[in-house]
Amino acid sequence: MTPPTSQVKLTIIAAAARKQRARGRYCVPIPFGKKGPIETGWQKLRISDEEIPTRFAKNKANLGVLLGEPSGGLIDGDLDCPEAVVFGPEFLPLTGEKFGRPSKRASHWIYVVPGMSSSKFQTKAHGMLLELRSTGLQTVIPPSTHQSGEGITYDRDGEPGTPAATDLYAAAAALAAASLL
Repeated sequence: MTPPTSQVKLTIIAAAARKQRARGRYCVPIPFGKKGPIETGWQKLRISDEEIPTRFAKNKANLGVLLGEPSGGLIDGDLDCPEAVVFGPEFLPLTGEKFGRPSKRASHWIYVVPGMSSSKFQTKAHGMLLELRSTGLQTVIPPSTHQSGEGITYDRDGEPGTPAATDLYAAAAALAAASLL
């Protein structure tokens, strides 16, 4: 006999998923040490509070959060190159939510900008500099484990910034240009 949900002990991952749900975000299960969901149709997955204990029952798993429309306009400013990570604080709007891993601290800056589309800033010579990631995408969040084996942790776990879409895009474009110099 399965105990009622209220009596099921939550794993660390399930507890983190519940915290994200309380923030109005939807999560998806990700295999341990991976970056992407393996479940077909994950973009349309909307796991309810009641499903969290069973869908995130393993501690050895990663946790992804849906970006954009499903999570109220959640945007991940994903700083891919080392220069973008270093210069991010000089260019990007303030946010109270940032995370990364030991070798790439504060490389994800979280914002809420409803209606904003994804944008990639890259060159053939330098590859991906940074991205503004939105609807149709997800990002792996703490307390997950990166493919390198490093733990993903919060640098700041507060309220995300809420800049205007045009301001965030302009700041990201300036950061990308500065990263090339």
